[in-house]
Amino acid sequence: MGTGKIKIALNISALLAVVILLFISAGCGGSSRSGKKFTGVELPLVSCWYKGQVAYYIQTEASDQGVARQQNVHFVARLADAITADAVDDIYAVTNFSQGNVIPSAPIPAGPDNSDPEYTPLWRVSKVTWNPGTTPHTLTSEEEVLAAQSDGLVTIEQTDIVVNCPVIFTPAGGQLPTAKITTGKTVATVELPLVSCWYKGQVAYYIQTEASDQGVARQQNVHFVARLADAITADAVDDIYAVTNFSQGNVIPSAPIPAGPDNSDPEYTPLWRVSKVTWNPGTTPHTLTSEEEVLAAQSDGLVTIEQTDIVVNCPVIFTPAGGQLPTARLL
Repeated sequence: MGTGKIKIALNISALLAVVILLFISAGCGGSSRSGKKFTGVELPLVSCWYKGQVAYYIQTEASDQGVARQQNVHFVARLADAITADAVDDIYAVTNFSQGNVIPSAPIPAGPDNSDPEYTPLWRVSKVTWNPGTTPHTLTSEEEVLAAQSDGLVTIEQTDIVVNCPVIFTPAGGQLPTAKITTGKTVATVELPLVSCWYKGQVAYYIQTEASDQGVARQQNVHFVARLADAITADAVDDIYAVTNFSQGNVIPSAPIPAGPDNSDPEYTPLWRVSKVTWNPGTTPHTLTSEEEVLAAQSDGLVTIEQTDIVVNCPVIFTPAGGQLPTARLL
């Protein structure tokens, strides 16, 4: 979307606590198209390998439409822009042997105290293919993948495909604090709280999994991932408007329309750069329900907008205009 349309009052050092409070899971005073208010979502978990142990992540977006179709998630081409900002890590997908993908990093521990600087939910797909004449076996860590390559057993092809797959659980780091995992079924699932917001005058819902600011991560009780902020330089983010001095849900300017692999909104990304919206003294605050209303209020001198360098990973799950993520079950 770019930032040129916003008159910015920038003060990066003043990341006030009130901003953090705006990301709690409070509703924004509305309901969905069906009239029902949703509080949570159930998503399938995908098993993978991390340092020799089974871990789990969820899938919400992919930068390649074919991959998005195969995973049944949102197609978001601009996620690939995050590669240039070094905001991604590798994920190893074996092409000719049945096994889970291999991830080299994870939130350790899970949540706001994550201390692994390499972890990011944005994964650049590297295809791993067993060479002719070899005997394939399960690779359970990045070290094993690279050793197999060094021994001439596999060939690795790094692609420009980026997937948004937040890690939910690893034995080493535990689970995302807001997650409720259910196993013992055909497909393991996770239940996550939904956050209501405003999109083009209607109530929409997203989930929260990571934040680039540790204070925000602590308030949201999600993974702290400082390198998400690097995505700003690659223009892989969109604005999210958080009102600081009036109680209402955040405002998002883009969404997957329609939800899933046929998304045609080129502006949508699950990576949101926080812009604080403050009602000026002497004004009468009211609920702002779209980006157009936010910018009109700014133009009329009613609010001040301050763009921060905080980036949150909040995949959109449902909008009345676009429907819901195909793999999601709203609760």
